[in-house]
Amino acid sequence: MDESIRMEKPVELFKEWVDEAIDGHMSPSEDSSFYLVQLLEAFVRPRGMYVDVGNRPENPLGPMLFAAAHAQGAERFVMLKSVGDLALFLTGFFYRSLERRLVTADYYSRLGTSAYGHAAQVCRPKSSAALFEELAEEFVAFSLVLHRVSERCALAQRPDLLSLYHQYLEDGSEHSRNLLQNYGLTLHGIPDEPQ
Repeated sequence: MDESIRMEKPVELFKEWVDEAIDGHMSPSEDSSFYLVQLLEAFVRPRGMYVDVGNRPENPLGPMLFAAAHAQGAERFVMLKSVGDLALFLTGFFYRSLERRLVTADYYSRLGTSAYGHAAQVCRPKSSAALFEELAEEFVAFSLVLHRVSERCALAQRPDLLSLYHQYLEDGSEHSRNLLQNYGLTLHGIPDEPQ
């Protein structure tokens, strides 16, 4: 067997990618880092994120959050967590798509932050509250981590170097520059910070 082919379970691969996306950008708790890995792993399972609460992925998150706020007992926590998870995944993996829509990533970020914040208040056991408080407080940072993982996934499947190059010219981020260089594109004559 070719040693360059790596046989890993999704959870192991996602852990590596999440750790790389976090490295040097933030210092989350181990619980929240592992939560991101579990979230990604759940989304690669068919219907994994929707079976528990009977929601369909096409359901709008605003009405889902409203329904969660009026639910009772354990169902309320499960629904709030589901809204937070979906909002986090959408803003992380589909940020570029959301830029071109009427409903923006900021809207989903506010929904996710609210959902996780309320989940922290009603979760059992109470020892889990700190995790959901951290997810609420650092929602945008965690979304950015998932965005970096999504870029890694896209490059692993079928690189669109032209889109990545345009993204670099647009945002000038060191992260975009490094992705281009890691894929073997030499950036001669390109200023470190695009005009």
